[in-house]
Amino acid sequence: MMEVFTNLVCRPPRYTYDLETELGPSYFKIDDAPVHRRDLQVRNGRGLLLHCSHYVPIGAEEYPVVIYCHGNAGARTDADDTVNLLLPFGISVFTFDFSGSGMSEGDLCSLGFHERGDLQCIIKSLEENPRITKIGVWGRSMGAATALMVAGEEDLGVSAMVLDSCFLSLESVATDVACKYLRKVPFLESWLRVTRGADAAPGEEQMVPFLNEGVQMLRAGVLARCAWDIRAVNPEASCERCSIPALFLHAEGDT
Repeated sequence: MMEVFTNLVCRPPRYTYDLETELGPSYFKIDDAPVHRRDLQVRNGRGLLLHCSHYVPIGAEEYPVVIYCHGNAGARTDADDTVNLLLPFGISVFTFDFSGSGMSEGDLCSLGFHERGDLQCIIKSLEENPRITKIGVWGRSMGAATALMVAGEEDLGVSAMVLDSCFLSLESVATDVACKYLRKVPFLESWLRVTRGADAAPGEEQMVPFLNEGVQMLRAGVLARCAWDIRAVNPEASCERCSIPALFLHAEGDT
């Protein structure tokens, strides 16, 4: 069972795709605006090749760029909506597969721990492009968490961010996942509900100790297999160090 939970973090289902089938032609139009997609590779700090695509408005000598960062078990193909939204305004879109995802090299994912280095390399490579005027980042889920942690670590040349469905911390995600699965086990469901006292609101819950122990077992499993600590993936802690304007998108009850 613990191996299953560890795989949810380190090796979720890998999305595979055919470049020509999924991304289509290199030259096309969006609302009569001509666009060119250039496929390229960028090597990250760990020596792994990241497979990337840069959608550029044809005829523009300079343009801003938005880097799209996909979510867990996703790939650069997830950027279609962002491409269709921004290119008609003359904003280029750079999308890529994180290491361990899609067509990029790497066997494991880390939900932000190693992905931070991927994004840092992408930003630095775009900063060297003289045609790019400004850099923005649009991240979803794991991609949003990665963007927020990078923004809190370094003074990079990013002007603004859109953070869609960013989680607070990987440890909180592990807790939520554990609760979700354990509630499906009839004799365990009642163990997950503990009254906090007379002042507790109706239905308020508190985790029993064994649930905390389960999360710590997951932490130990990820550390043993992947050599990184889930507690190091904490986007919430990066907020205090981040000064970049950001738009947060979330649903009710998101954690």
